[in-house]
Amino acid sequence: MVSHQNPALIWQDEYTIRSYEVDTQGNATLPLLCRLMQESAFNHAKHLGLGISWLTENNLAWFLSRQLIAIDTYPRWGDTIRVLTWPTERERLFWQRDFKLLDDDGNTIGRATTAWLVIDLAGRRPQRTDTLPSLDTPNDVERAFPRRPKKVAALSKNATSHSIRVGYRDLDVNAHVNNARYIEWILDSFDQKFHKSHSLKETEANYLIEALYGDALSAHCGRVDEQTFLHSLVRDADGLELFRARTLWESSE
Repeated sequence: MVSHQNPALIWQDEYTIRSYEVDTQGNATLPLLCRLMQESAFNHAKHLGLGISWLTENNLAWFLSRQLIAIDTYPRWGDTIRVLTWPTERERLFWQRDFKLLDDDGNTIGRATTAWLVIDLAGRRPQRTDTLPSLDTPNDVERAFPRRPKKVAALSKNATSHSIRVGYRDLDVNAHVNNARYIEWILDSFDQKFHKSHSLKETEANYLIEALYGDALSAHCGRVDEQTFLHSLVRDADGLELFRARTLWESSE
């Protein structure tokens, strides 16, 4: 559990894993867990006065920039989990927010740390955190990880790829691709046999540029070692890299 900090800054939601939210082995998927964490982050932001209504009134939007997630045990169909989230600190442009995932017995089954930007929707530019309301984060706040999410290494040219066309169902309320869809796309780089014999233990992601409706993308994947892969999503029209990630897998055989 999160400790030694102001309980008012800890937000908690409870979710039950549904049949349509699991994979072929009955486990909740990482994209689902990303969506649940995002939902809890938005709920907490609303509670703190920085929710979607306030953002819309000020022509602003939250934009996930960096993310580091570690999953020890994936919840299964029918399981109830709790998502705990709290702000940790803010820098010049980044708002840091951490998460813990707990099972029904209160055991930690996953952790995440994230860095968010607040974007001006008119100019699509990030806003300095000191120009926005403060969350009064204490100095001794607990961190889910000993480090912040960092820049992921570039993918070498020796990589496999598949094509993606951004469709309507990929978009969120801000009319750009939701962050969990990027995770789904890189997971499609692996075949069913690999997914059945491996468990995704850690993902570090950099969200660089928005993907929009109609964009044609190429998803690239390259192996670093027996457990580690690097991923890159590139827009075909201009060659710009939109997303970069590192995944760490554990064999279940």
